[in-house]
Amino acid sequence: EEYSKTLKDQQEADEMIFFQKKAELMRAHRVYVDVSLGTRRISVEEAIRYFSEKNSLPYDTAKTECEKYYLNPGVASSYLIGKIELMNLRRYLKRKFKEKFSLPLFHRGLVNYGSIPIPLIKRSMIEKLFVAENVIQ
Repeated sequence: EEYSKTLKDQQEADEMIFFQKKAELMRAHRVYVDVSLGTRRISVEEAIRYFSEKNSLPYDTAKTECEKYYLNPGVASSYLIGKIELMNLRRYLKRKFKEKFSLPLFHRGLVNYGSIPIPLIKRSMIEKLFVAENVIQ
């Protein structure tokens, strides 16, 4: 029984990794379409076909995605930059505070800031944590 549970856990972990990689690939395709449409390197129709083929999506779904990027240039790119900045902030705080770092508290704090620029969130979080760290010690 122990082996089968280990095998099941490994398969679930592999599936999760697969879907994470698939989502990352789709995000990369979104950025490609976003930039290509914004620079007029491809037409909307070419973007739809590309997005549909690369992501195995129905035409109508790809069309909705591509129209969003055509009408709002830079959206996919800014989402990706935001994700990268958040991951960098999380890594920074985790390195700085080591075992004191709490992912649930990080997420709760992040949500409380709303939609302000990430560099401002970073500065504020670091200041608050610095003050808290000095008060605790």
